[in-house]
Amino acid sequence: IEINTQLMEIKPERDTYLHFCRKIQRTPISGEEFIPDLIPAELYRRFYSQCEDAFLFESGSGPENTARYSFMGRSNKCFVEIKNGLGRVCDGESGEIKSHPPFFCLDRMRFDDNEASAIDYISHFWGGWVGFIGYEMGHLFEKLAINRRNDLNLSDMYFVQVDRLFAYDHKTGILKYIVSAQTEGNPDSHYNQCVDEIREIWNRHKNLSADTAGDFHIGSASKAKDRVSPIKFQTSVSQSEYIYMVMQAKR
Repeated sequence: IEINTQLMEIKPERDTYLHFCRKIQRTPISGEEFIPDLIPAELYRRFYSQCEDAFLFESGSGPENTARYSFMGRSNKCFVEIKNGLGRVCDGESGEIKSHPPFFCLDRMRFDDNEASAIDYISHFWGGWVGFIGYEMGHLFEKLAINRRNDLNLSDMYFVQVDRLFAYDHKTGILKYIVSAQTEGNPDSHYNQCVDEIREIWNRHKNLSADTAGDFHIGSASKAKDRVSPIKFQTSVSQSEYIYMVMQAKR
């Protein structure tokens, strides 16, 4: 799976990018390469397993309309959190964390609605907010039974902002590295910087062929189903404990 940066396709072209910059603040730029039967979980392990606020949305099997793409990346240091009814926001640039009312935090996550509708060369997720919403968030909108236990010390809601990520298309075998940072300064210079960053990423990791081909790549889709992932998961509860908790929740 040698990555040839000379054959890598950059989208959009410069003129198209400059056209979008007149309309929206964020215009994604992607470098694309054909890498059939990639194993996203192994790619994630090599790139992001030691990173904080990293994510992997794996879709290796299932119906095409829900399992076509896998996404992975990390935050740009900006996050929004609500916990125990209190909100916190970090803007990512200064690293300063400020407390805010919960609904302010929700409003902070708004993106320009024109951005997603304007981009016609990427049909899937290309940047934005990634995270989770817990059951306890419902207390902001209606009266619900309060669960006083929080053994895992989880937030009610936690989202990170993502402006750099990998996207893998299981149908076409196309791997993309996408940069969707907000355009700052001269758009032409910003485009050059993003393209240079994309090429640097490919160059830095193009040797994920040679000595790692056996980890990242398998010969056919049928073998993918039989392959045992090198990543080992450990459950936090036993089967009997899980069944007991489900039955208790149904009462």
